[in-house]
Amino acid sequence: MIAIFGVLFGVKNYGTMKKRREHFQALHQDLKPGKKVEFSNGLRGTVKRVGEETVDIEVKSGVVIEVSRYAISKIVGE
Repeated sequence: MIAIFGVLFGVKNYGTMKKRREHFQALHQDLKPGKKVEFSNGLRGTVKRVGEETVDIEVKSGVVIEVSRYAISKIVGE
């Protein structure tokens, strides 16, 4: 009985993880300068530069921060 629940949980979890992975792959491919993005904590900004592992984000006029590209949760306005 426990094994059946384990298998069902694994199958359900695999589908969820696959959708999440596809969402973030599409998000990372669509990152371009000028796009408005939001972080998981609610901070928003505009992409200025996209690097291999980091992204420069302008959060206020003239204030640019460098963050991991994996910190971005969504592109705003899409």
